[in-house]
Amino acid sequence: MHPISFQSEQELFQDTEEEGMNKKELKGLNNKEMLKKAADLKEELFNLRLQNLSGSLEDTSKIKSTKKMIARLMTLAKAKAN
Repeated sequence: MHPISFQSEQELFQDTEEEGMNKKELKGLNNKEMLKKAADLKEELFNLRLQNLSGSLEDTSKIKSTKKMIARLMTLAKAKAN
């Protein structure tokens, strides 16, 4: 398999500080922790989508930022696995 390449590391971690985890914390996690965090975020994403459908979600940008964080974690987990 080919290693995963990023246009820039800065681009990968662009919004992580807003999500509560910085670059060092994300890189410090092992694969198991990353996958656990991604699973937790997927559950949160499900709840955010339900809130959005019911009209009780005030900040809809949380959906997008949660999806981005899940993608970052999955990308880093794949890169560490190789």
